[in-house]
Parts: sequence; structure tokens; C-alpha cells
Amino acid sequence: TGVHAKLLAAAGAHVAAVDLTPTAVELTRRRLELAHLEADVREADAESLPFADASFDFVWSWGVIHHANDTPKCLSEIARVAKPGADIKIMLYNVNSVFAWGIALQRRIPNRRRAIWDGVESVGTKCYTEAEARKMVADCGLEIRSITYIETTITPGSKFYAVRRFLQKVLPASTQWYMQIDASKV
Repeated sequence: TGVHAKLLAAAGAHVAAVDLTPTAVELTRRRLELAHLEADVREADAESLPFADASFDFVWSWGVIHHANDTPKCLSEIARVAKPGADIKIMLYNVNSVFAWGIALQRRIPNRRRAIWDGVESVGTKCYTEAEARKMVADCGLEIRSITYIETTITPGSKFYAVRRFLQKVLPASTQWYMQIDASKV
């Protein structure tokens, strides 16, 4: 819906954004228009980006490519369109998170990946270990600077709120749902 495109444009970036559906593209364009911001917003698949090689100094993907049919292909496209030395920030879901365990338990599916695949946001959603993420990113010619784990937002009053907050405070950061990869183009 253009939330990140708006934030980046408002911060002064010259933004090129893609989304898979015409509805999402229109919502993004409208959000930018209402904020009096400009961006190049296109309908496109992240597995085949409509940009020339080495086009961007910065590439941002938050919560997108783990929904794609071919996440490694998306990473290859990110590497292709990034300039040498470009900063790249990607978020992927963490299979070892408390959230993934909770979904598996709630749905009585012993396999966390299957529980996530079957319906967290969309059928086919993937989640990864840190080692898997590191390999996928490295295989595309990107160099990882760091991987951090980010706490998910838990709404007060939501199911198991107190338990989830407690677990977030006592368990290691690597059990958080969001895995943020900071990388650069080699």
C-alpha cells in the first residue's frame, strides 16, 4: 500500500517501487499523491525487475520476497539492479521464531514451515533459518554485513499478549519473527 515508499520518499530518496498487482500500485500512487511526494511506481514481479543492471544505490525489501514463488530469484534480481557497493536491506521471516512455533502449535501442525506456508498472510509464505538466509544472499553475490532480529509488534489485548511479551523479553533476539539482513553489492 505504499507505506515504505512514502517513508523513503519523505526522507528525500528518489524512489522506484514495484508491486505485483495493479491495486497495490494504485494505492501506492495515491498514498504518495496525498503526501505530495513523487516516485516511479510500477506493476512488476520481483522475480523479473524492470530496471537496468546496476541502477540503484539502495535496495529495500521488507516482508515481500518470502511470499514470492522463487525467493532466490528475487535476491538475484536485487543483486542485478544494485550498483557495486549499494546498501541492501531485506527482511525475511525467521523459522526459529516464537511466532512460527506458536502458529505451528495453534494449528496443530508439527512442521513450522508447513504451518507458515499454509496461511500466514498468504498461502506459500516461506520462512528461513539464518544459515539459509546467509547462503541465499551469498549465492547472489551479495555480502552480508549483519543480520539482526526485530521484535514483532504485539497489540495489547491480543491473544496470549502477556505470554508473548514475556517470551520476547526472556528469549534471545534470534527467536524474533523478523530477520533483517543488511548487505551490500560486492
